[in-house]
Amino acid sequence: MRMSLKDKKGKKANFDLAVSTLQASVLVMFHDFEGELSFEEVSAKLNVQAGRDASVAKSIVKKTLHSLSCGKHKVLKKNPKGKSINSNDRFSANASFKSRTTRIRIPMASLESSHNAKKIEEDRTHTIEAAIVRIMKTRKEMQHSLLISEVVQQLIFFKPAPKAVKRCIENLIDREYLERHESQPGHYRYLA
Repeated sequence: MRMSLKDKKGKKANFDLAVSTLQASVLVMFHDFEGELSFEEVSAKLNVQAGRDASVAKSIVKKTLHSLSCGKHKVLKKNPKGKSINSNDRFSANASFKSRTTRIRIPMASLESSHNAKKIEEDRTHTIEAAIVRIMKTRKEMQHSLLISEVVQQLIFFKPAPKAVKRCIENLIDREYLERHESQPGHYRYLA
């Protein structure tokens, strides 16, 4: 998107901005517009609807405005100044915007929830299972307690609960990656 800004002396400066569609929509609102728009006015003009949840729609607008007014490249002015976006903030085009380069990439914050507990649990389950398979592939046979301690030792970026490791072992037995040793209780054998 090409954006022209006039500085205080009336001189035009052209910038090529690499922005998302939502960011471009917000910037178009301020093209040839001298005044300020409130957060609510920007939200209404964007007409962002996220199902029936209005808080999700507001969150999307907040992230969009934050990237344009609080990030490294402040192409919009926020009044009052600050690092967070509130529903009573007002925005205007930043006439004093300067940059050494004419091509500017303004990243957009992720619109997905970063702390989805179900997704994290699923990812951790896959990681635990991969560690179990990796260990059993090299050892071929192993005692239950040694396997759990080895898995916990290998997974240094999070500490899995022994119950979660046991559940993953059971899943791998069901999927025929492992089997219980017939003659030695509490021992597992690698199959695949």
